[in-house]
Parts: sequence; structure tokens; C-alpha cells
Amino acid sequence: MPPFTEKLNILHITARSDAGGGPEVIRQLIAGGPPDLRHFVASPANPPYWERWRSLLHDGSLQAIPDRSFQLGVLPRLSRFAEQASIHLIHSHGFGAGLYARPLAAWLHIPCLHTFHGYYPRGLSGFVRQGLENLLAPLTTAGIAVSSSEAARIGCGVPLLRGRLTVVPNGVPAPDAPIPHHPAGSFRIVAINRLEPQKNPLALVRIAALCARRMGHASFQLRIIGEGPLRPAVEREILRQGLTSEVRLLGALPDCRQELAAASLFLSTARWEGMSLALLEAMSQHVVPVVPRVMGNIDVVEDSVNGVLFQPGDLAGAAESIRLLAHDEARRTRLALAAAASIARRFPVSGTIGAYAALYRALAAVEQRAPLTAEVHP
Repeated sequence: MPPFTEKLNILHITARSDAGGGPEVIRQLIAGGPPDLRHFVASPANPPYWERWRSLLHDGSLQAIPDRSFQLGVLPRLSRFAEQASIHLIHSHGFGAGLYARPLAAWLHIPCLHTFHGYYPRGLSGFVRQGLENLLAPLTTAGIAVSSSEAARIGCGVPLLRGRLTVVPNGVPAPDAPIPHHPAGSFRIVAINRLEPQKNPLALVRIAALCARRMGHASFQLRIIGEGPLRPAVEREILRQGLTSEVRLLGALPDCRQELAAASLFLSTARWEGMSLALLEAMSQHVVPVVPRVMGNIDVVEDSVNGVLFQPGDLAGAAESIRLLAHDEARRTRLALAAAASIARRFPVSGTIGAYAALYRALAAVEQRAPLTAEVHP
């Protein structure tokens, strides 16, 4: 391990730099971390996060790697980059990054911290991923789950890592000057997610179709923020359901606060989450969540206390919850206030940054891999 005195050099590795939880956590750690930590990033050179990281880092702190694909020839390049930067610890974010980070850390004899950012193996590819996670577990100094429900699933699926697994929940900042929450004239629902299978975006449109039948076509608008490979399928479903006025695809937005300020509800149909930053952001902005009762969501939303949970796949139940909330302003106000208060209390970004900083220092202080316990915020 390279010696360190004044600064602890951290290499973050991620196989994606588009909008998402892992890249945003890296940005938070760089922007808000304590001065004794120096950050470096290996990622695809794609928008929006490559430029966001560049604006926060000094020259020579970024290394480009392939987008969401593993190439064996990248490892020697990463090794040279890490040695030139005198890296003391590697922090991998997500499955693809972990394929690079664990062998690299073992080769360089430095610790590796691996954050899963949504562990939920499904189908044949999930079986392969789970097998690889177990193979790489002995090379992982510490594993991080971003929610307790994710930690439980990792503990079952990757038992070799169970004694070195810590929960560090995601967090969001409280704006210095929050945008006033003024819902639009029509009842506005916002969804913020990538248009990919995990997020199940076709279900968003089908819920909107059920709402149109129960509430009337002119009574609401669903605004979907995000891009992804399922966009053509979502566009076809909007046309098929006759919802071109009710459902708007806004694409990826650099800042969602204005949309949240005009929204009454946040809707998700994700099949699973690690812990959704979009959900935390919406709740912090007094937007009531209507989300499925799945991993990650259940750590944030308490049904009928600070939001509404529906059973996965129960699209009719979700639509009925939306209909009831649309006609009960007093309940919406109560849930919105509770949502914002719960995020401020339980998920401040300062807690996330402080927990990671403590882990970095603890891991860098010892060269041998050993079971780790760390105090993190609830």
C-alpha cells in the first residue's frame, strides 16, 4: 500500500456516467468530502457526469474506461493510472465496476470497498452475476449496501461477504433556498427513472391508462423524466393507450427541481431499488410518493405515514391510490409534510459522506482484510 500522510487518495470506478444513483453518489463524495481525501475517477467519458466530475477535480484525476462493458485490456491501464496517482484505496460502484476493482486492488495490494447500488439477481444473467460476486468476495475488503433490505438480500446471495457488509444509506442535500412547492393547475404526477427493464416504465403508462378511465382524461398529467433503451416501446404504449395528451416524455433533465415543485405525486414502478435518489429527492421537495413495496423503497416509505406503498404488479391498486389522493388534498398535505421531514431526519447527504469518509480511513489504516464494523447514520 502506498504510504499516506496528508491526503488519502481514493479511486472511484464506475461503468456508467449517465444519470443514476452511483454516479451521483460519487459526485456527492467529491463535492462534499473532507479535505483529507483526494478523489480520482475511472468511468466512461459520457455525459452528464464526466463533465461534472471534471469540474470538481484537478487535472489528471479522470481515466476513461468502456461504457457498461468489461474489457480485460483495461486492467493494465487502470493499474498504471492508480500507481501514478498513488492510490491508497479503490471504491467500486456497481457490478461492472466491481469486475475491474477487486482484481486491481488485489494486484496493487490495497483495500477495495464495493458498493452494490442495487443487488437483485434475476434470470440467467442474475445467476451469473451472483456467481461472480461470490468469486470476487474474497478480494473485497468491505461491501456496502445502500439500504437494509438490500443488505439482507446480499447476505443471502453472497454469504462469503456477510461478515464484511455495512449499510450506508444514500442521502440528499437540503437546498439552502428550496424551490417553493406550487402544484400545477392540473393534477401532475412525476416519474424520474431510466427507461430500462428494472424500472418497468411500461407499467407507468398502463397505470396512467387506468387513471384516465377512473378520473377522466383531462384530470391529470404524468410527466416521465429519463432516457433509456425502452423509450421506443414506451412511446408505442402511449399511442396504443391513447394518452398522448396525458403522458409526456421529457427525456433526461439536468435538474428536476422545477418539475418536482409543480408535482403532487411521485410515481415509481421499479421492480427493485438499492435506494432511489429520485425518491429521496422528490420526498424532500414535499412530493408524495406512490411506489411499489419492493427492496429499497420499504426502507424509505412507510405506508400511509409519509407516502403510499402498493403491491408489485398491482397496477389497479396504484391507480386507485392515485385517484383517492387526487380527491383528498388534506391527506396529500399531511403525507407531503411527513415525507419531507422524514428525509431531512433520516437521509441527509452529510450522513452518507461522513460514513464513507470514516470507512475510507478505517480501511486505509490496515493492510490486511478483516471483518469491519462501522457506525453509520440510520
